Amino acid sequence: MKNIQNDKNKPESGPQSFWEFLDKWMHKLAHEAELTSPVIKFVLIGGVCIYLALVVWRVWLISHALTMFGVDITSILPIDSSTAALIHKGMVVLLLFAPDAIILYVLFNQDAEHWRIWTAVALVCAVGASWWATYEPGLGTHCYVVTPDRGLIEAYADKNGQCGVDRPSGLQMSPITPDILLCMRAMKRGIKPHRLVISAINAVEMFDSGDGHSLYWFHQDSIAGFDFYDGPGFDQATLTPLKPITYQNAEKIRQYIKQRQETERAAAAKKEAKEKATAERKQAQVLREAKRQAKAAEDNRRETEHKAKLAEMEVIKKAEDERKMADQANEAELERQRKLNELNAEKEEELRRQQELAAQRERELALKEEANIHDQINASQQGQPSQYCLNVLRECSGQLYGKVCINVRYVNQLSKCQGSCAENARGQLRDFGFDVNWNSMGMAPGPNACIGYRADLGGNIEGAQCLVRILGPMYRIGACTSDGFPYNVRLI
Repeated sequence: MKNIQNDKNKPESGPQSFWEFLDKWMHKLAHEAELTSPVIKFVLIGGVCIYLALVVWRVWLISHALTMFGVDITSILPIDSSTAALIHKGMVVLLLFAPDAIILYVLFNQDAEHWRIWTAVALVCAVGASWWATYEPGLGTHCYVVTPDRGLIEAYADKNGQCGVDRPSGLQMSPITPDILLCMRAMKRGIKPHRLVISAINAVEMFDSGDGHSLYWFHQDSIAGFDFYDGPGFDQATLTPLKPITYQNAEKIRQYIKQRQETERAAAAKKEAKEKATAERKQAQVLREAKRQAKAAEDNRRETEHKAKLAEMEVIKKAEDERKMADQANEAELERQRKLNELNAEKEEELRRQQELAAQRERELALKEEANIHDQINASQQGQPSQYCLNVLRECSGQLYGKVCINVRYVNQLSKCQGSCAENARGQLRDFGFDVNWNSMGMAPGPNACIGYRADLGGNIEGAQCLVRILGPMYRIGACTSDGFPYNVRLI
């Protein structure tokens, strides 16, 4: 004690490092306990390091107070569960860090007396805090429930460690276990497990070869069986937490996986066989349909060719009929033309016969007239008025170019008409529209001999020309505008 007090009276040389301070403090502790052995000092240093590790562990324990167990103070104090949880957590923190505060006080306060007593108090607080935090293990202080609308809900259990009912949703809450805690952490971080198909699961290796943790998590359904996932979380349909595969249920799950894989392989093989059979049926149906279409196309082609041949034959027959009809029409036309020619020939023959008969009659009539002319000439020479000239002129005036007018034999007979015969002939000519200038020699031409025609009385130039042929070419032809002489003659 004297050495320590002497050390206190020494002036401080300056700030000390942590290790210097620790060495000085341990030297003081060993000196007070009269333990100066290096082994004891090493043990003390090891104890300090262990204590620091315990401090770190307590900090971790506080940060994970969700899984701590302890005394239910709601049975002691009339408070609700949330207030009790706060008090519980505060007391645990106080008791955990109270030894640290005492030890720091002893370390930094070198004048403190009875350091052994304070050290004992610190140890009692540490042990009490540990007892408080681990009292009645097995009763969960936290519960949870997952709702469709609000997600993950946490609450504290009652004094008996029982979880209640979430009032808004009416769902029963469940205690939080380490496996569920992993699922909750994954859910809080937004990590959703992916559902795995049976074929993607390795039924041989289900655990990590390094730490032995499960590689697959599952949800068991009484109807559908097992649903496997690649990590912790909650089932998407039922919102129940997933369970990891353990060594206890690994063999059962392994058998289930093998059975499911065999079932799926059998179903896949059956499906493949069914699809293959369906494909073969479809292919056969396609082949039958192709054959049917080919046969139908061939039948259509043959029918089309047959129809084309029939149409061609019909066209040929129609053309042949038209040719026959044309030939018949040509033959009929030729026959008609032949008959018409024959008829025309018959008509011409009949006309020729009629003309011959007319000519014969004319010859006979001419013979008769000639006989009559001789008779009349003979009668005129006996002093009777001759009608011959008048008949000739009448006939000449009516026919203009009649056959009698061109008969030269009558001219001489007419030109011999004198006296009353000539006067009578001139008077008759006036009635016919003609006027003849004649002299004492009768109707023979003189120096002013002319023949005029009067259009107002029906005379014309043709009749005058006929008279010129009868009376002689010495007569001139003119147009008579009125009775009397001289005539207004227009020479022809």
